Amino acid sequence: MKRRNLLRGAVLAPAAVAVAAPAPAQYAAQVSDTAAKVAVNMPSYVGAQRASFFDELETKALRALAAVMVPTYNGMPGAVECGVVEFFDFLVSQAPEAKQQLWRTGLHELDARSLQAHGARFEKLSEAQANAVLEPLKVKWTFYGPQEPFAKFLWEARGEMVQATLNSREYAEANTGRRSAAASNYYWRSLD
Repeated sequence: MKRRNLLRGAVLAPAAVAVAAPAPAQYAAQVSDTAAKVAVNMPSYVGAQRASFFDELETKALRALAAVMVPTYNGMPGAVECGVVEFFDFLVSQAPEAKQQLWRTGLHELDARSLQAHGARFEKLSEAQANAVLEPLKVKWTFYGPQEPFAKFLWEARGEMVQATLNSREYAEANTGRRSAAASNYYWRSLD
């Protein structure tokens, strides 16, 4: 065993000397003169959110729907405070055409039903009026879900808004230190 270590050292010694040897002065001068100077900036962690998929009326209807579907409760942030509206603007913009169409027509139908029943857009309705417009959510559950397009939109919106709110960073930070359900705050554990 000792002879093997001696032979390994004899083979590796010239390589170690070649690596440790300083470069000649003429090469060092060339490298320092031609090295690129790169400005290093701190990354931006926060940027201004801007809507890109939904228009202004659709965004207002979506914000009002999110406030009704997942409101703030018991000191925990709701969907609006968790940035669900901005998240869905991105999510739906990247979704297949069928899902984009479902969300667009659903938001337009929401406003149309609000105007027809109460003479105002959904964002302007009181809580009782908004609940009357969201009546299709009260249909009996079936395995395939509702067949009416507006009810289908509302069911999908509710499920995805609840999931997006509970998985948001804002909700996890507000839930820190609370004793609630098992495995609470499991997903957003900080790596710091």
